[in-house]
Amino acid sequence: VNVLLGAYGGEVLGYLMRVQEDPDDADEAFAIFRDLVRDRIAAFGGGCTFHTWASKLACHAARPRQHGEERCRWRFAGGGAWLVASR
Repeated sequence: VNVLLGAYGGEVLGYLMRVQEDPDDADEAFAIFRDLVRDRIAAFGGGCTFHTWASKLACHAARPRQHGEERCRWRFAGGGAWLVASR
């Protein structure tokens, strides 16, 4: 869990800061993300990369804090980087 958070935590927090309207909401969503990683790491089956899996968990963490029924807006930027697509 700590390795995953160390590798992707900064990127996930950056994503959450972009999709949340309030920094406190982003912090709360990141706490949800950490809990999701901790609770679901044992169920990770390797059907995708850790990066893809973490990205999906970040979307789930953001969803309760987002307004409306917005979909997760990640797009691959190349070089291993994911960006949030513009609104």
